[in-house]
Amino acid sequence: MYNVQDYLAKCLDSIVNQTFGDIEIILINDGSTDKSGAIAKEYAKKDKRIVLIEQENKGQGYARNKGMEMGGGDYIIFVDSDDYVELDMCETFYNILKNKEIEILINPYFHNKDTKQILCDYFTDSLPTGGIYNSQIGSQFLLKTYKKYLFITTIAHFVFKNSFLREKQIKFPENILYEDVFFCTDAFLQAQKIFTTNTPKYHYYSSPHSIMRGKMDMEKTIKSANSYYALSCYLKRNIERYPEKVLKKLLYISTKTAFQHTLKAIQKIKYHQQLSFSKKDLLNFDDKLSILERLNIYFPAQYKFFHPFFYICQKFKNLSSKILRRFYAIFFHHHPNL
Repeated sequence: MYNVQDYLAKCLDSIVNQTFGDIEIILINDGSTDKSGAIAKEYAKKDKRIVLIEQENKGQGYARNKGMEMGGGDYIIFVDSDDYVELDMCETFYNILKNKEIEILINPYFHNKDTKQILCDYFTDSLPTGGIYNSQIGSQFLLKTYKKYLFITTIAHFVFKNSFLREKQIKFPENILYEDVFFCTDAFLQAQKIFTTNTPKYHYYSSPHSIMRGKMDMEKTIKSANSYYALSCYLKRNIERYPEKVLKKLLYISTKTAFQHTLKAIQKIKYHQQLSFSKKDLLNFDDKLSILERLNIYFPAQYKFFHPFFYICQKFKNLSSKILRRFYAIFFHHHPNL
């Protein structure tokens, strides 16, 4: 938790009042500067199931890894401190899990935004509910999800078996954004027993103060660019680890998508000195970069301005190709040292 004084009580009330009481609650105060720490201490005094860890601000990835390290239960559910859950969540999931060997349980969730509540269920087309699936089918699920929704950016859907995460050494990356994408991709690539339900019990709340839901200022855009580049490299490294055709396709599409997000970020900030990568790193990333991608790398500001024109030109293949080649040649003629 970090600076969630307006939401923390509702979150903790939904957890401590679960109808299934045999749970442990690991609460990480990640250096909050508001009243969140005091609120957490009050709850910890009243409920012995709460283990409160206080630390300096180290980010969500570090906090979640600390929680996994401390947790001794059979299964793990990650709850962000500005979200909340249904009071029968643990009981419902326990009844599903108790007689099955399951590594990952997938369930829908509610996205609460302003006054609207939206049911988010991205999985039933890929994995019909009620079945146990292996890693190959799980990978097909990921492929369909990535093609339609780009990335899994929240773990609000999932329950993980603790021993599975420990055995496979699956952890969150630290000091970057989008850590859920790394974590979920790693888990699904290695999972052999995936089970799906149609019982939404998690309420994902879009607060303006949460890590990923606020305004993208310069600092956040820089961190976003660095994170997407790290994600691109991570996905690319995994392409050779998994020879199966469906996995290679999944990872290739995901890598290209992450790389496109990296290029989009540098349109806003150009090559800021705090970036963890250089223009050369981007050019060496893929030997099949398109002309548009190369233009984006060399001239991010100009690319942002001309992109709508490029999009229109793509509707006319022959004309588009000629114009893009001419545009590319003109810039390199005037910038021979690039």
